[in-house]
Parts: sequence; C-alpha cells; structure tokens
Amino acid sequence: MDASGDAHPTVVVTGNDRLLLQMVTELEALGEPALFVVPPDQPIIAREAADLGARVIVGDPTDTGVLREAGIATAEAFATVGVGDNANAHTAF
Repeated sequence: MDASGDAHPTVVVTGNDRLLLQMVTELEALGEPALFVVPPDQPIIAREAADLGARVIVGDPTDTGVLREAGIATAEAFATVGVGDNANAHTAF
C-alpha cells in the first residue's frame, strides 16, 4: 500500500481511446488493482474511466516520471493501448 492506503496497482495501463475504457471494465470485473494513465488532451476518456471506478492519472504516458508515479516499477503487468503505434512503442521502451 502507498501512503494514502491504496493498494499498489498490479497493472498499469496507458491509453487514449475506448479500448482503455474496455480494459477498465474488464480489470475491474476481475478485481485487479489497476491504474490508468491518460494523456492530458483526452479529458473525456479520463473522466469516463474515473466514472467507471478507475484510478486515473492524467499525464504524458511517455514521461518516465508519470509512469513512476503510476507505479510502473512495482506493477506486475503493463499495457499501452493508445491509438498510435509510435507512441505505444515509445511508451513501452
């Protein structure tokens, strides 16, 4: 657990479209602690993910500081489901 009492996420997901929202739904149904990173230019996706009960960080998913804040260092899994292949590859590496 972190200082706020939240469980560390076992899954960190970055994305900017409806596929991220589908992952929110599926991971919530499985009871997997997850955290979702949504770019600042996608406020509707961020709000909809939060409305579905997701823990959301709004930030640049290619920024290592944002990924650290999301718990990437201790996560068991990472998924990047953005629209652009280049951004997905950059985030993953």
